[in-house]
Amino acid sequence: MTSPVDIKEANALDTLKKACEDLKQDELTCLRFLRARDGDVEKAEEMLRKSVNWRNENNVSSYIDWTPSKEIQEDFRYSCIGEDNEGYAVMYVPIGKWNIREIIEQGHKDEAFLFRFSILEQFMHFVRQTKQYQFVIILDLKECTYWKVAHTATIQLLISAFRDFESNYPERLRAAYVINAPWIFPYVYAFIKPMLSGHTLSKVKIFDANVSQWKPALLERISENMLPEECEC
Repeated sequence: MTSPVDIKEANALDTLKKACEDLKQDELTCLRFLRARDGDVEKAEEMLRKSVNWRNENNVSSYIDWTPSKEIQEDFRYSCIGEDNEGYAVMYVPIGKWNIREIIEQGHKDEAFLFRFSILEQFMHFVRQTKQYQFVIILDLKECTYWKVAHTATIQLLISAFRDFESNYPERLRAAYVINAPWIFPYVYAFIKPMLSGHTLSKVKIFDANVSQWKPALLERISENMLPEECEC
């Protein structure tokens, strides 16, 4: 887990906890939101209250047991491949293979947007199985094409997912590895980047399809037998 790093942070945490007693949030949650706002209690309280409202209004917690349609289940695949060398859960998301545009055009737009609640809550489920409070993610963009992402609703969905994560799961990300990024990635990232804080952006490492670059970076954190076969070039 984690704890305040110094007296100043501990005092700020106590102030935030008292200000948010009505929200009934645990100490770790308060600390995460406090750090997300660089120790500013007022901003942390505002962020936390908005997040609690977001969870209540969307009934987000219920999506841990949500069963999407067969189309969503078969296409939007992801997995927890284990724990890294520090005990953090490692998520593997072959998002390049996802056919978000196709799923939406088949009439599953509303369900595709709801899926973001499910995957975020599932990530937290995997985190709770560890002794840590953060996770590592590998976003594999292999098979990502211009056709898949040159689509307004697809971009909107990606923006919504990253915005929801940034606003409601602060300080949950330990590290992010984007691998097999195609030429189109910088254009898509330009839409997503404004949704992410400096804290989050500093944890993101981006690699193209050169396996000799991204594989060693991953192996500094995880064992080779944890690497899914499908992420190889």
